[in-house]
Amino acid sequence: MTARFARFAGRLRGCTSGLALTEFAFALPILLTLSLFGIETANFAMAHLRVSNIAVMTADNIARVRDSIDESDVVGVFTGAKMAGSGINFAQNGRIILSDLEMSPINSARQWIRWQRCDG
Repeated sequence: MTARFARFAGRLRGCTSGLALTEFAFALPILLTLSLFGIETANFAMAHLRVSNIAVMTADNIARVRDSIDESDVVGVFTGAKMAGSGINFAQNGRIILSDLEMSPINSARQWIRWQRCDG
């Protein structure tokens, strides 16, 4: 029986008919993990870029308002931000905090919040 096993082991060792399939089966989980990780990283980067663009657009729009800002200006800017983020459901899942900073009259290196509005 030992001789038969040795011959079988020798034939098995020399057989390469399923070698590519076996190597592919070992490599597939690694390749699949790396591919899905890359796709999710790209998705995260795009979502981060969209939210950053909405924040920059909101800050730019409120900064272009004339010297005095009233509630209708703030509501208009918030509405524009929600419309810009409609592709990522920003109105349902996002929050915007808009603040007006003013220099401290006592120490010019310090600032204080004059008013703040939140939406979302």
